[in-house]
Amino acid sequence: MVKIVLPIIEVIIEGNFSLIKVHIETGRLHQIRAGMAYFGHPLIGDRLYGGSMHAMKRPALHCWKVEFHPSYKEADKDRMQITR
Repeated sequence: MVKIVLPIIEVIIEGNFSLIKVHIETGRLHQIRAGMAYFGHPLIGDRLYGGSMHAMKRPALHCWKVEFHPSYKEADKDRMQITR
């Protein structure tokens, strides 16, 4: 059995939509998308997990901050490319 863990830190409700701040530890593929759908709240525009395509044509998932675990070597950080 798969354990779904999605620590929700903050919820802001605006009309029919909610802004949800979550904290993930592992960054597993689709962790937030699958977790939200599992709990009955798929992301807006997330066709793969059953989200409504009415307001957006892509998943409404955005990253505010990325932090690397201290165990990552500096050389590994230098090879990573972050684009805007």
